[in-house]
Amino acid sequence: MKHEELAKLIKEVFSHYGKKELFEEEFIQYFQEKGLSKDEIEKLWSEAHSQELISVGVWSISDPNNPLKIIEQKIVFTLLNEEEREVLRKAEEMIKELEKEEPDIEELEKSE
Repeated sequence: MKHEELAKLIKEVFSHYGKKELFEEEFIQYFQEKGLSKDEIEKLWSEAHSQELISVGVWSISDPNNPLKIIEQKIVFTLLNEEEREVLRKAEEMIKELEKEEPDIEELEKSE
């Protein structure tokens, strides 16, 4: 799917709910109502994540009577704007640079 087509679909679902963050269930429900299968929806959000249109994370839901007790975890999709995508790209570049500088543990052990 072309980037522009995918971006349009992703913007539609977030606009429908009027939020920047959606639970996976909301995302699935919206696209199932549009006639997509669960497999097609999974491919859709996976591609949107690959193209940096959304980020994917997990929210821990706690017991209202005991905030330290996690009762559920939910997958959350967050719509990214261009500035946020740029921050992600720079962070990924920095990580790659740090990985190049990081000594190889196996090599260090061999030299001992």
